[in-house]
Amino acid sequence: MSCTLVSQTGARISLEDGRPVVLGRSPDTRVTDKKCSRNQVKVVACYADQDVVVTQLGPNPTFLDGVPLGQGLSGTLTDGGTLYLVNQNHPFKLCFDLNSNRTATSTVKKGEKAKDKTQGGSKETQVSANPKRSIKDFFSTSPMKSSKRKLSPEKEDAEVKHQRKSEDEEEEEGDEEERRAEEKLKHLQEMAEKFTPESKDGTSSCSEPTGCLKSSWQQIGNLLLYTAAGVKGRDKIAGFDIDGCIITTKSGKVFPTAPNDWKILYPEIKPRLASLLQNGYKVAFFTNQMGIAKGKLRPEVFKSKVEDVLATLQLAVQANDDVTVDLARSFYVGDAAGRPEKWAPGRKKDFSCSDRLFALNIGLRFHTPKEFFLGWKSAPYNLPSFDPVSTL
Repeated sequence: MSCTLVSQTGARISLEDGRPVVLGRSPDTRVTDKKCSRNQVKVVACYADQDVVVTQLGPNPTFLDGVPLGQGLSGTLTDGGTLYLVNQNHPFKLCFDLNSNRTATSTVKKGEKAKDKTQGGSKETQVSANPKRSIKDFFSTSPMKSSKRKLSPEKEDAEVKHQRKSEDEEEEEGDEEERRAEEKLKHLQEMAEKFTPESKDGTSSCSEPTGCLKSSWQQIGNLLLYTAAGVKGRDKIAGFDIDGCIITTKSGKVFPTAPNDWKILYPEIKPRLASLLQNGYKVAFFTNQMGIAKGKLRPEVFKSKVEDVLATLQLAVQANDDVTVDLARSFYVGDAAGRPEKWAPGRKKDFSCSDRLFALNIGLRFHTPKEFFLGWKSAPYNLPSFDPVSTL
């Protein structure tokens, strides 16, 4: 099976199953419209459902079959549907091909040589799918402003030189901004290339001592397990809740309003986690996503979000494997710690004690994010009045 977005200008974007791809103003899409961001949308194909989840990243509206999205919002595009990159312009039709392999839908690369058999000879001709274009074609310079009154030759020459200088500066700034955007996109694509589907036997591609060779997702019952490339089995586990512990919402609301409504909670998190890996810990993230069970959150959107978080942290993370865990040297960090109201000045009480109880039930030391990352003193907390151990 293959999945392709095809534009009226002839641009073809191949989408792999479960792999996020960022589209916008670029030579690949042949879109030069300045209203279209370079990172306008993120698309994730789901071969099983034969649809694509589209998340708008740019400020101007993206349309799915005439229905507008909004920045940070997601929608689903089905087979045969049309994605309008911005303002109902630049349409791309979604095509799923059940019988073709990936190479069948690949386009001819620029500059590729092909034999000219129509003449009956062996003469080679240049075959180019697209005319050669410069990256500057996609970043036009500002037009020269006309003066209301005619200037003297001397002043006119000075004005032209000033305008040319301004245009050169703008072009240099645009090129530098494009270079940074391309570097960031290249990094995200390199992280995405590590993605590989679950193996047929349902096992991880991890091995000691080399660790996992490729990143992969597995589904075990209702459990989604992600293993990043480079993860090694270790007996010391540093476990962390994700929401409210590693990330928080950019909007400031309790629950995220969109798939990209997140940011790293503290700047201290990335270096502290990197230090744990250097000291022989395996870092494991745990999260309970009730939205998936209720059908409000697509698994593909959740997977893409997890990969984005790990790409930002640049960490090799996984839930635990078959290595025997040293509980005495392992620990768990979470924000549902049972802290009462005003446990610190102006602080509300925790919504539950579930993270602390999780650590207690499996025999791990427990810390809150502020205690572990920021060095705060241990806060008071209340456990439930009912202790199941007392009934044994």
